[in-house]
Amino acid sequence: RYQRLRRNAILASGHSQTDRRQSLAEASAGKRAHMAGGGGSSRWGADEAKRFGTSSVSCVAAAMVTNPIDVVKTRMQIRGEANQRGAAGGARSLGFARTGLELVRNESWTALYKGLCASCLREATYSGLRLFGYDWVKNAVAGDSQVFVVKLGSGMVSGFLSAAITTPTDLVKVRMQACTGTSAADRRYPSMRAAFKEVYHTRGLFGLYDGWQPNAVRAAALTGVQVSSYDHSKMLVKRHLGYSEGMPLHFFSSVLAGLLASIATAPIDLVKTRIMRTPGLYRSSLHCAAATVRNEGFFGLYKGFFAQWIRIGPHTLTAFVVLEQLRKLVHLEPIGESRKK
Repeated sequence: RYQRLRRNAILASGHSQTDRRQSLAEASAGKRAHMAGGGGSSRWGADEAKRFGTSSVSCVAAAMVTNPIDVVKTRMQIRGEANQRGAAGGARSLGFARTGLELVRNESWTALYKGLCASCLREATYSGLRLFGYDWVKNAVAGDSQVFVVKLGSGMVSGFLSAAITTPTDLVKVRMQACTGTSAADRRYPSMRAAFKEVYHTRGLFGLYDGWQPNAVRAAALTGVQVSSYDHSKMLVKRHLGYSEGMPLHFFSSVLAGLLASIATAPIDLVKTRIMRTPGLYRSSLHCAAATVRNEGFFGLYKGFFAQWIRIGPHTLTAFVVLEQLRKLVHLEPIGESRKK
């Protein structure tokens, strides 16, 4: 409309023929440039799609690498529930290596990839949303702010909302990974689709959201600590040690972020896993945590911590390194940098 009005004003004015032609040429050039750029809103939408897409792809890649560790971690976390089920004593923890060997010996090595499809679906939705959401919330709230509390809060908000929305994918993943395959009850999930249908038919729509509270709290703690510490450590290392964007910086920051995230989320992750695996056994997340401490001691909350760490560590490393490379490939700024205008 602006271009049409300008044309009409030029033609109606008393300019010379040469001036009119020059002005019309400038107007047409401006219109072509605007159309070639797609407009500001189109450019914004394309960049946001790239941010979400790269986040999802990088986390799916990380899930494919770490699924065997995730299965072993889940099996370690559900050991010890014998007390809560009324047995005479909790199952003794075998440690990460022995749990993995026992799993392979009893169920074959393919058991290490149980729930892989559900895990990839979860990462494409939940993890894609939380990484994308962190970037979006931080930019919307504080723009280019480098205050750590802002980063922590942005990660917590993003993680909580993402997990609350996508809890069904996490629940199905846990159910499939927890199945030992040694009984008919444990063989009721031959596929991800069958798992979704079974949960829906037996417990209804809300059954797909069993454990959403600890799941969302864990995601808030994980994203808040993991992504903010990665972002902030990058900034500090670049500022004080003179490093630039590249593999050494991404490696160091992601390893640190993975360790801190494991420490912060291990107890919450154990509670979430037990509630999702045995719905109805616990009245609430606090009841599950209290029962675990009462029957297994305080460090029962950290059962499977080593597996948690060696899962989150490689997962964080793979996700962030791949994400940084993908963002570079599609001409997006690195994590933590000011957004391109």
